Amino acid sequence: MVFLQTQAAFNVNDLINQLTEFLPNLLIGLVMLIIGWVIATILAGVVRGVLRRFHVDERVARAMGNEADEAFPPVTGWVGQIVYYLVLLYALGIFFSWLRIDAVSQPLSDLAAKFTGSLSGIVGAAILAVVAWVIATVVQTLVNRVADMSRLDERLSTQVGMEEEQGFSRSLAAGASALVWLAFLPQILDSLGLTALSSQASGLVSNIVNFIPGIFGAAIVLLVGWFIARVLRQIAVNLLTATGVDRLGSRAGIEFSLSRLIGTLVYAFILVPTVVQALDTLGITAVSEPATNMLNRFLEFVPTVVSAGVILVVAYLAARLVGGLVASLLAGVGFDSWPSRLGLHGLSGEGIASPSGTAGNLAQAAVMLFAATAAASQLGLGKLADAIGAVLDLGGQAILALAVFAFGVYLANLARTTILGTMGEEGRTVAMLGRYAILIFAGFMALSQMQLGQEIVTSGFSALVYAIAAAVALAFGLGGRDYAARQLARWMGEGETHPPA
Repeated sequence: MVFLQTQAAFNVNDLINQLTEFLPNLLIGLVMLIIGWVIATILAGVVRGVLRRFHVDERVARAMGNEADEAFPPVTGWVGQIVYYLVLLYALGIFFSWLRIDAVSQPLSDLAAKFTGSLSGIVGAAILAVVAWVIATVVQTLVNRVADMSRLDERLSTQVGMEEEQGFSRSLAAGASALVWLAFLPQILDSLGLTALSSQASGLVSNIVNFIPGIFGAAIVLLVGWFIARVLRQIAVNLLTATGVDRLGSRAGIEFSLSRLIGTLVYAFILVPTVVQALDTLGITAVSEPATNMLNRFLEFVPTVVSAGVILVVAYLAARLVGGLVASLLAGVGFDSWPSRLGLHGLSGEGIASPSGTAGNLAQAAVMLFAATAAASQLGLGKLADAIGAVLDLGGQAILALAVFAFGVYLANLARTTILGTMGEEGRTVAMLGRYAILIFAGFMALSQMQLGQEIVTSGFSALVYAIAAAVALAFGLGGRDYAARQLARWMGEGETHPPA
């Protein structure tokens, strides 16, 4: 009994001693927790106030394409909450540490340390982002002001045809701002501990930085080439206009301006090599090498094309001159009345092209075909030249065949008129037969001249002649059968009256 009383007194004393040691720590821990809560509340409010002072929510909303009054995402509230709970987490760690509850205080301390380490990286990244934003804003403003002072958009609108609404200067300023952000991106990612992304971003920035001199060089090459091309085009247009090339083209029936066409060709001949050189300056060999090879082949082919073009242009002018001369000459000698003389009344009259005009057009076409043959040969298109030559040969044979047949028609009409004038109405059948015979003969001669199935034409003509001869012989034999019998009987009778001595 005495032992139990002694043991109970000992336990009560231990409990009192433990409470005496624990209560001060509890009170101090509670005080530290309250102080931490106050500090967390004050710091969160200060951070939110600073962020609101700089209108962070509105700026982030505009950067994300939202309206400024939407204030989404609420960055100010989020950052304030993070600061509040982070400080409160430290206070909880201190509270449990005073209570000597290491199983809780140690994980909270480690978690707070991790948050603190991450927070330092986030703060560093935020500072770098602010610096990048300030520099990018300054650069963008400077580019915009320089572009406005130099009236870059207006000059591009006048010289290149780019509309001012497209805002080239604004795009250029935005590009400069993006380059600044890109330069700070690896450091920002490294501050956040994203080393894998920061290394890739560093490589990207290095490539872009190495590529920038090529871009500036290509831009200078393009600018100089474009300026030279414009100047040479204007000089060519003014020079050709002063020499009267446009008036000569109008007289030749060319509706568009020759001076502007040649000026545009000069512009293209200067600008295309400039573009290829710019690509080579950029170091884009996958594009520049094939383009250079193509350009070299094109430049080698240009003199040939120009020669062929000159041949065609000169031939066109000469063809119009020759066609007009042929038409005028034939009209002067009365060629337009020849179809009526040949009995071809359907080839003349109102609404029908005059024979002299048709002949002039044929002469013009012949000159152009000869020129096309020469141009095709100049370009190395031998098969095309041979084909055009074959067309010319066939056309010449056809014209000669038409001339032969026309002469045959003239002779047939002349023979018919002569027979009717000599024999009168009694010779109408003979005149018709003679006319058709001459026409058939002229038709076969025309076909023979065109060399269309020479053997067939010759055999057909021979067969026709033989048939006519056989028909004449049969007609004479059958029609004169009675007369031949009487004549034969008379001859036999005379033989019987005068017997041989």
